[in-house]
Amino acid sequence: MSFTILIKKKVADSMNKRIDLIIGHLEYIRYQKLIDSYEHDRVFCKHDMLHAIDVARIFYIKVLEKGIDIKKDIAYAAALLHDIGRADEYKDSVPHHLASIIISEKILDECDYQPNEINLITNIISTHRDSLEKSSVNLLFFESDKNSRLCFQCSSNKKCKWQQDKKNHSVIY
Repeated sequence: MSFTILIKKKVADSMNKRIDLIIGHLEYIRYQKLIDSYEHDRVFCKHDMLHAIDVARIFYIKVLEKGIDIKKDIAYAAALLHDIGRADEYKDSVPHHLASIIISEKILDECDYQPNEINLITNIISTHRDSLEKSSVNLLFFESDKNSRLCFQCSSNKKCKWQQDKKNHSVIY
């Protein structure tokens, strides 16, 4: 194996390790289980791991297409953590994007993310609920979150509160 390939593999392994640390973090697991229990009977889109991974993949594709310099593990960390505060929203009516920031800061710190990376990730999380005043990165994440939903095949489409013009009527990504 060439030196260049070896270095690229070590960098990729390091990025994957940090994502694995998030997914295996006890607080992440605890919150994800709480969300799953709150949404057990939910007929609308859920905020589970599948949603988070869909958002991550779409976001990273958009980042690559736009030539924005964001590492893959940053994109995935933001997506994995953007809805983690849903449990607090269900329990205590705390806006989930605000709860997600607080929970994420602790998890990211304990998963080898640097302060500047934590700031970037929590900034992305902070604006994922609306499309107001966003940098291009934040707007891409907002769009990715919405694009991840498969409204056109949802059995609860007719009962959904989303306006028709905001629903995905085809595969976006």
